[in-house]
Amino acid sequence: MKPTTNAGPPASSTSASSATSATRPATVSSAAARPAMGNIDYRANVERQSREQKSVGNLLAYFVYGLIAVIVLGGGLAIYGSVIIFDKLHDQSATLSDLDAKYALKVNALNTQVSATQDTLTQAQAQIARQQDLINKQQEDLNRLLAALNDDANAIKSEKLVRTQETAALRARVRDLEYKTTTQKF
Repeated sequence: MKPTTNAGPPASSTSASSATSATRPATVSSAAARPAMGNIDYRANVERQSREQKSVGNLLAYFVYGLIAVIVLGGGLAIYGSVIIFDKLHDQSATLSDLDAKYALKVNALNTQVSATQDTLTQAQAQIARQQDLINKQQEDLNRLLAALNDDANAIKSEKLVRTQETAALRARVRDLEYKTTTQKF
């Protein structure tokens, strides 16, 4: 801000004028009132400028202190946030290692179950193979028995045919004999 001065001589002339007024008798003249008024205006302007500078200085100081407080608060919050993030990452890595250990245990348990199941499956397949061999042997035995039964049936049929023929021949002979005996009796 510009200092505003009403009328008055410059500071050097004012002091010279004060010096002359000290040697002169004090009269209420316009010349004597003028330097006193210039001093009052100059002093008031200097005091007002000083107050304005102090106000602006105080405002700037408050602004700088506020800015420093914001920077310190931001730095503190950043440090606090980094500590929390570090703790979370540490907890997360601990959680991940716990999770990995848990999955490793589960995988081992499942691998044990799979190997036990594979052993059972191998035993079951061996049992099935033995049963299949037994079924095949029984099928072969049945086929041999059926073949023998068919052979026996064919032999019985042949025997029956032979016996039927023999029986027919014997009957024919018996009739012939009866006929001869009956004809000889008469």
